[in-house]
Amino acid sequence: MDDLKGLLVFYLGDLAFCADVRNITATIKVDKLSSGYPVSKMENLKLMINKSEVQFINLHKLFGITLTKFDENTRIFLYEKDETKFGFFVDSVSELLTIDRKITKFMEFITPENNEYLLSIIKFEGRMLYLPDYDKIAKDLLVPKSV
Repeated sequence: MDDLKGLLVFYLGDLAFCADVRNITATIKVDKLSSGYPVSKMENLKLMINKSEVQFINLHKLFGITLTKFDENTRIFLYEKDETKFGFFVDSVSELLTIDRKITKFMEFITPENNEYLLSIIKFEGRMLYLPDYDKIAKDLLVPKSV
């Protein structure tokens, strides 16, 4: 966790999650791409973004949170690290936390015990931020590209 420079905080339901800001390459308003797209078809969603096909992973389902509808706060995040690229929906974006020595003194990183897809739970300013293990999620859930 020492190499974190910033966390993009977002919500899935009532829970605050986060991602390393360096790996979120785009934040897109849902109504720009998929206005009227049924939530029930989210599982098989693939979009062409910047001339490349992007697969989606349903983080809501992965963490047992129900996404009932898309609204004006719903965003698509594009995650990209090395050769891994995928998209996922978030209910809303909260904030960007810049990580420096001063702020890390007030952060406590807890290893989660009951979810293989959580890398850490960060206690900060009286709240819990859930940090998914995006590499493991991608490895386990992305459909390999056919050759």
